[in-house]
Amino acid sequence: MVPIGFGMALMQSCANVVCGEMPRGTMILNFLHACYGLGALIAPLLAAAILDRQMLWAITYMALCGMQWGNVITTVITFRNLKTRAEREQELEQLSDGDRVPTGNYDSSKILANVVRNRIAYIGALFLLLYVGVEVTIGGYGYTFLITVRSTDKVAMAHLISGYWGGICAGRLFLGYMTMRFGEKPTTYCYLAVIVGMLFIFWFVPIIGASAAALAITGVALGPLYPTVVSLANKVVPPRFYAVTIGLLSAFGSGGSALFPYLTGVMIGIKGVQVLMPFCVAIAIAMLVTWVFIPNPARHKRAKQESDGGEVARTSPTITVTISTRYRGGRNT
Repeated sequence: MVPIGFGMALMQSCANVVCGEMPRGTMILNFLHACYGLGALIAPLLAAAILDRQMLWAITYMALCGMQWGNVITTVITFRNLKTRAEREQELEQLSDGDRVPTGNYDSSKILANVVRNRIAYIGALFLLLYVGVEVTIGGYGYTFLITVRSTDKVAMAHLISGYWGGICAGRLFLGYMTMRFGEKPTTYCYLAVIVGMLFIFWFVPIIGASAAALAITGVALGPLYPTVVSLANKVVPPRFYAVTIGLLSAFGSGGSALFPYLTGVMIGIKGVQVLMPFCVAIAIAMLVTWVFIPNPARHKRAKQESDGGEVARTSPTITVTISTRYRGGRNT
């Protein structure tokens, strides 16, 4: 299982880097993660259908292995000549300097230290730790909460949890454009406010229909958060640090999927399933507070433009004086 998890983490990080550098990266990343969620929704249904027909359980893994071979082939064909933006920029720098050394030979001994100095790296890592934690905790222990507190109809409660995961997929499909259109910072504030409100409804309103709607809307609002952070990092991090930054963010996100369900299980074992909702609300509020400290890409872009304009203004008088001096010199001769 460890090699499988290691390989999937590498694939996810690489896919985030490639899609994040594309034009309209926010929308592309949302589609990427929507497909990821769709696969997570379909795979259990496939396994259930195979086992329902009294077939060997190993056939499930054979089917998944066959799908992965298709993934390997399409990845090799599609990305065999791919170069990241950092690699392309380094090639241009080397060509402009007349240096023909192959790319990738720059000093990277301190690259991680440089990455963690960026606010998006350590604040974004904390945000994704909380985000993946609450996402997986609701998806895993939400079913336990429903069959314990709401209803003993296990099939109906399973459908409610499926609606939650379907909401995550739908949010990534349909909210990507709105996030890109109105900006990552303000739209994410709206999503987080909706999440906190829906969690309170799920917690305090003991009606099955209200619980179903609250779970689905929570999923829709949660959906675009992960790809939004990845897209935002592309706008505020230098290209040569982007890949390492995405790896760091993905690592902390995976850590959240392990840490918070474990903490939830321990608390449920001690206090009962009633602790689930206050714990999830606390995590969602912590996400809202953390988002305040995430860099604003629009402000970062304006600051960069002002900085570039200042440099041009400072260098212009020197250029003018040089040209004037040369002109007068040529006239005097």
